Amino acid sequence: MLARAYVTASARHAALRLVHVVDVSGRAAESGGTDPVAGESVGVAGRLLGEVARDWRDAFPGVAVETVVVEGHPADVLVDTATDADVLMLARPHRDLRHPVRLGRTPRAVLGVSDTPVEVVPLKDEPSTAPLVLESSGDVLKTGPHHTTRP
Repeated sequence: MLARAYVTASARHAALRLVHVVDVSGRAAESGGTDPVAGESVGVAGRLLGEVARDWRDAFPGVAVETVVVEGHPADVLVDTATDADVLMLARPHRDLRHPVRLGRTPRAVLGVSDTPVEVVPLKDEPSTAPLVLESSGDVLKTGPHHTTRP
């Protein structure tokens, strides 16, 4: 999904907002209304998302990226954070790949209420990594697929 998002943002000369939602509602209900590790979960997710975004920023230096990690219900948070977006990209879960008509709970919920155009991106069996960028003294020598260098 990140490959598609970065390529699309680069082609449109658009900024990219990466949003990850930590759904702690089930754990909060089990622990009596509060989740003692919610803050820790958000912090860990934020660090991981930052690391992934950094890898992709190197391959797409022209794409401005904002990373957001929020605690809440995924569909609600994604719809709310996409109100000013041109498009909302959602991943279709791995477990539904054997059933092409099944979208998954979050994409189905978002499609039902979003005013923003939604693109559901089917995930592959293997995750895509950021394209390799080989540089020397700040000069790009070679890039991986989907990346173009600036003159």
